[in-house]
Amino acid sequence: MYRNTIIDYEGRAYELFWTSQHARHICQNLYAGDGLHDLDHEAISRVLASYDYVQELTNGRCVFISRYLGRVYEIHVHLEQGSRKRPGRCTVKTCYRSNKQQYIELFN
Repeated sequence: MYRNTIIDYEGRAYELFWTSQHARHICQNLYAGDGLHDLDHEAISRVLASYDYVQELTNGRCVFISRYLGRVYEIHVHLEQGSRKRPGRCTVKTCYRSNKQQYIELFN
């Protein structure tokens, strides 16, 4: 049986969660061939599980920044805390290769 990826952020466990709308968005961007959206769902799960930095936005929204295969990626998510018996939920919104200089400089 396949188990969802669990990430640890600030001492809390979060289970990756994909909504149909955002999963479809990721697939459409992957097959559009623009070169910036070149990760599939499994690769996004691997990259997110080994993130390097997190920029917190507002109301549970965060940008996880990771280096993967020599490229810097931004993964936009929404985090919801869980309970003692259940991990929180990390809803993946989108992922793309970053062109933001402040994120790229984190790895130089």
